[in-house]
Amino acid sequence: LITLPIFIFVAYLGDKGVFKKLEKQIPKDMQSVLSPEIIAIMGSKMGGLVSSATVADKMFHEGKVTMLQILIALMAANIITIPFSALRRNLPTAVGIFPKRDGVWIVAITQSLRFAFNLAALAVLIAIQLNI
Repeated sequence: LITLPIFIFVAYLGDKGVFKKLEKQIPKDMQSVLSPEIIAIMGSKMGGLVSSATVADKMFHEGKVTMLQILIALMAANIITIPFSALRRNLPTAVGIFPKRDGVWIVAITQSLRFAFNLAALAVLIAIQLNI
């Protein structure tokens, strides 16, 4: 219910030239890290991993992105979705198991660590992509 509409929407945007227009707005030295295709993969991650993997697979087989760019897009999108998953899944579970104050504290610490590790991994991937 989510994957197919997102896949069709991204294909539609590609056919209408939205990604070409975005590409003109992104500085040339940043296009290997923040290309319109990467932004599309990141956006489709909001619908879930399956939808983003479907979009990424199509773009990879068309030669528009590399595996490293896909990994960067998925890692960046994962960082963006951390607060949403914490509120949707982690917080209700932790508060249901532990006292409210302890549950909130546990979720805050674990999600902060998750964010920090993901951000560090993303920085390493971007450095590899930029050959730093």
